[in-house]
Parts: sequence; structure tokens; C-alpha cells
Amino acid sequence: MTSTRGAQQRATVVTLALTLVTLVGAGPHLLSWIAPNSLNWQELSLISQTYSAISVVISAAALLGLVVSISVQARQARLEGEQTFRAAHRELTILTLGDSALMRAVGNRHEPR
Repeated sequence: MTSTRGAQQRATVVTLALTLVTLVGAGPHLLSWIAPNSLNWQELSLISQTYSAISVVISAAALLGLVVSISVQARQARLEGEQTFRAAHRELTILTLGDSALMRAVGNRHEPR
């Protein structure tokens, strides 16, 4: 059953990819067929370049957000590791203080009274 589902998913992905490639390849022909003859393609090209410039700014902002997010996650992971180490140390200290055999094992020769 799983292999059938996987085969269906692969077939769907391949179909969508082929459809996308066909649409991209046929794009200029479709535009020339749809657009009126009086359309100023030079003006549309300038508008497209403006949108491309805006897209670059938005992509740069997204990339900056990604970098900030990854650095914050790395800092959080480092702090979590330190907190885990401190919690383990605290628990061992509590266990040591409560058990005289452990006190001797860590080198405290004084017996609690």
C-alpha cells in the first residue's frame, strides 16, 4: 500500500513539474497571443525590472531574518546545554550532601554529626 501511495505521489510531482515547464516555455507565446498589439512591451519590461528590484530587497530581508533566527536558535541551544549541566551538577551536590558515603567518595573526610 505504501509503495502505491509513493508511486502516486511521484507521478503527481512529475505531472506538475512537466506542466510548469510547459507553461514557462509557452509563456511568451501565450502573452503575445493574449496581449493587444498596441501594448508597449518596453514599458512592461521597465515595470518588471522594478518589481525585480523590490523582490531582491524582500529576499534580502528574508535571508537576514533566517540568519538572525538561526543565530538565536544556536544561542538558545548553548544556554540550554549550560542549564542542563548546572541542573545535573546541582542534583549531584544535593545527593552528595545527603549521603555520607558519597561525601567520603568526593573527598570530604569530615563525618556529618
